[in-house]
Amino acid sequence: MLLRAIHNLPLAFTLIAGCLGAFGVLEAHREKLAFEAYTKAMNAVEISAPSSAPEQSQESVELALEMFAIRPPATVAGPRLDESLEDRGLTTGGLILPHKEVTVGPTAFTSWAVLGSTLAHELEVHVEQSFFRIVATDYLISMSMSARRLAGKVLPSLTPSAKESFENDGTWKAERDAYMYEIRNAGRFGLTTDELNSIWRVMDYYYPARKTRSDSSKLSASSEAGSAEDASGKVSSSEL
Repeated sequence: MLLRAIHNLPLAFTLIAGCLGAFGVLEAHREKLAFEAYTKAMNAVEISAPSSAPEQSQESVELALEMFAIRPPATVAGPRLDESLEDRGLTTGGLILPHKEVTVGPTAFTSWAVLGSTLAHELEVHVEQSFFRIVATDYLISMSMSARRLAGKVLPSLTPSAKESFENDGTWKAERDAYMYEIRNAGRFGLTTDELNSIWRVMDYYYPARKTRSDSSKLSASSEAGSAEDASGKVSSSEL
């Protein structure tokens, strides 16, 4: 009897592991759906943030998280204030493991709206993105462009055109998605017209729409306004 039980142990362990794995997948899916529903509901809530600029401190970061209902995942370290950071925010992490670190720079503290929008940019978009896919896409696009330039010396028709010059295509999409998320959630954070225009200008300058680089300077804050509407419906093309 004991030998039979021992013989069946590997099968039992396999069945238990399989059940636990399936439960884990279902639970993760349930949490994802719950978080998406929660985020959608919060997007429709208007927040009356103080008109004064937040103090440049870690306490302000924590308060902004509560104020705008931004929930850092368990795999994230931070967000924490980094007084040496030049950008509004930064998300770093490895290519495979889900653990990431989020820091916030002094320029994010110009208003509560900008601070909340910055935290959402990092925590609700970049943290959820696959760094492995971004880097892999960047590498493949760069290699493809290099190969086509080399082949173009023999067959000029193979040389990539100016509008195909986005060698860091993975980074381009990742950043543009994050900036567009801020713009679409402008009502949630209470961004002013000037703050919205600033976000548009930064995005269009560093990650311009898929046109030629020479055309990027012609892009304005209304270049994609028709498709950017925040959840509250307050942002329109005329306001951008």
